[in-house]
Amino acid sequence: MRFGRALILLSGFTLVVGLRLGASQQKAPLRSREVIVEDPIFGLQYQPSVVKYDKMPPEFKTRCADFKDAANIWLYAHFNSRDSEYWIVMTTNPGQDGDSFGTAVRRKKGFDCQLEESLWALSGVVPKGGYNGADSDDLLPGVDAEPPKECNADPNAICTYTLRSAREETILRGLIKDAIQRASKAYGSEQEFKKKACVPSALSPNANTPIVHEELQKFCSGLS
Repeated sequence: MRFGRALILLSGFTLVVGLRLGASQQKAPLRSREVIVEDPIFGLQYQPSVVKYDKMPPEFKTRCADFKDAANIWLYAHFNSRDSEYWIVMTTNPGQDGDSFGTAVRRKKGFDCQLEESLWALSGVVPKGGYNGADSDDLLPGVDAEPPKECNADPNAICTYTLRSAREETILRGLIKDAIQRASKAYGSEQEFKKKACVPSALSPNANTPIVHEELQKFCSGLS
């Protein structure tokens, strides 16, 4: 017998369908189906039936109105700082016909949730000359940061923003470090996550998210 594979992109998930094809050209019966998800921080593909990330609690939809219609909200990173909480989440909905992207979220006590596309939030770089002046108030990494001009003209351009304070860097690194811990839990152990994340293909330098790459290297080398 021959086996064919059809890849279907749906709701940010890749459905891998195994089809058993007979010698005749009759319609092949469905043999198996599995859902493949790509996490929004490390870009690693995984099966939700095997890798168990947590869902956000139902009250999150009440606190952050932008998520009130989301069927599933998956949690990939969390960080507390002063009077604010930060998360990186990804939503999925049944019947959704487009990709799902990660979202960075900040909620300050007494204020509405503030959102930023997670890839942009993760794309901060440390300024070469260091930080000038006093430390800033808490802010959602990347929000209102100015992108390089070439980002709008060249889809292959390196798109990063310069971190504006040590505080912003602390929040960004805090989210990434927590993401590593949550991934280790989701995969079952640090060793299982390292089998997926600490390989050359995953550790290849990513010019768009250098701090993610730096923190992942520390984890893989045992320095974190």
